[in-house]
Amino acid sequence: MCGGIDGMLMLIVAGGMLQWLGNSTPLFLFTGVIHPFAWIAIRALLGKNLAQIDLDKDLRTAQSPALFAMGLGLLAVGTVLAALVFANWSTILLVTKGSVAAAAAASLLALIGLALVYASREVRLGDARSAT
Repeated sequence: MCGGIDGMLMLIVAGGMLQWLGNSTPLFLFTGVIHPFAWIAIRALLGKNLAQIDLDKDLRTAQSPALFAMGLGLLAVGTVLAALVFANWSTILLVTKGSVAAAAAASLLALIGLALVYASREVRLGDARSAT
């Protein structure tokens, strides 16, 4: 889900960078840096214990405080950005003609935060299978 939302968000970021800067060089620099940054973020969340999962076992996922904190942070930033966009709607529309894109980007950031908060909870595999 987060990858799909990020795909939509990246279109807004790319369009905004091209519109405001008028040059695609910063966009290429940004896309070159974002993948190593994502790898560092994943390693920071998972730690050193990467192992393959055996789905035949009765698995239980532990609650993740780091994922919960990151989700709350993204939710807070997205909510504040959305409030700023909606409070300055006419100014943003006048200057960039992209107030809808800014509102969508802020809302999607908050949605990713909610998804991370939801993913941080403790789940037993037996509970997850019976829910479907």
